[in-house]
Amino acid sequence: MLPKSRRLRLNRDFERVFSLGKSLTGRFLKIKFLKEGNSPACFAVVVSNKVSKRAVVRNRIRRRLWSSILKIDSISLNGLKIAVVVKPEASGSSFNDLSDDFYRLITKKSL
Repeated sequence: MLPKSRRLRLNRDFERVFSLGKSLTGRFLKIKFLKEGNSPACFAVVVSNKVSKRAVVRNRIRRRLWSSILKIDSISLNGLKIAVVVKPEASGSSFNDLSDDFYRLITKKSL
């Protein structure tokens, strides 16, 4: 997991990203991002009850995405606040499917 300084944690940060940010949509994920300043990128992973009623499944997806986020830390994403929203289709997906979808979205030219 990233240090607290690199995670979106405050409600006002989420509201800014979701109201003012742009979005990219993939097969299993939707990424909302907002460019602010030049500080290191901040991330959040949002997995709702619509994905699965079972907390075990939601937490497994969350852990897999945090693992993918840690691997892309070398990519220059300075100044971005990124919220990764999981779609219900992700509940039965494998780690590779989630990672591929995440990498494909995060490396798009529009970021």
